[in-house]
Amino acid sequence: MKVLITLLLALPLLFCLIVLASPVERKILVQYRLKKLDYKVTCHCSNGAMVVLGTEEGDLLKVSEEGEINLLYKFRKTLLACDTNKDSVFVGLSNGSVCRVSLGSPRAANCFKVYDPSRERLEHLAVSPGGEIVALAIKYRYMNRYPASRIMFLNASTGELLLALILCWLDSSRS
Repeated sequence: MKVLITLLLALPLLFCLIVLASPVERKILVQYRLKKLDYKVTCHCSNGAMVVLGTEEGDLLKVSEEGEINLLYKFRKTLLACDTNKDSVFVGLSNGSVCRVSLGSPRAANCFKVYDPSRERLEHLAVSPGGEIVALAIKYRYMNRYPASRIMFLNASTGELLLALILCWLDSSRS
């Protein structure tokens, strides 16, 4: 019964976090990996025509199909997860914020605080194709003892919480 409930609650996460890599994305990532750069990449995402890389140093980089690398935005915080829709990049930062960077005007970022980084860790981030909803998968310890996960669905414009699903393992052997 516990497994069935967990599977039912995990289905929305699976639908939100499945990302299919296009052949263009694979080609760009191969070209990027062939170049020796001084960045430690912590996340990457693609909208089909380009790949966006997030680094440990807090740089958001755009890699074109030709292999050119350009700086989109400098956050100064480690980027943990990212996803794109047609015209924006959404990134999750190590300080508990989620930010939206427009590809048309990348010098402006719209950020909102979502979680407490001292107790929680962002694992995944996904954005709806229209860019209205952002889904986050966050790990934490329930009662500082049991591993738990929370899936949050947020309004991408305001950061307002739309829905939260909590998955908690109360089996002490799994802690």
